[in-house]
Amino acid sequence: MNSSTMSIAVASADLQGIDGQVSEHFGRCPAYTLVEVVEGVVHDSRIESNPFVEGHAPGQIPEYIADLGANVILTGGIGGRAIQFFEQRGVQVAAGFNGPVKNAVEAFLRGELRESDPCSGGHGDCHD
Repeated sequence: MNSSTMSIAVASADLQGIDGQVSEHFGRCPAYTLVEVVEGVVHDSRIESNPFVEGHAPGQIPEYIADLGANVILTGGIGGRAIQFFEQRGVQVAAGFNGPVKNAVEAFLRGELRESDPCSGGHGDCHD
């Protein structure tokens, strides 16, 4: 991927892709919407099912997302260890998003990057 292209993974609460909703937590979402961006414009998107929706070991999902080719993950909430695992794989983390996937991607592209602070709990696996 060159500097004018990127792949953004969005933790998705449904299987609607770019028209769906951002999940509250990256680990328990049913799918990830992979959005290909070329020169700052959404070029394509696809839905990838989360093979770890029923449970995962620490580091499995960051590895999976990196293997899908994503350079960025957008999500509602994420734990501190998961942030570290993503960063170790060169995947930028932006958290605190809610609402439509499309809006989250557009906000990220406008530079409205949310802090990647760990969530405070309530999701059952925020420690991952």
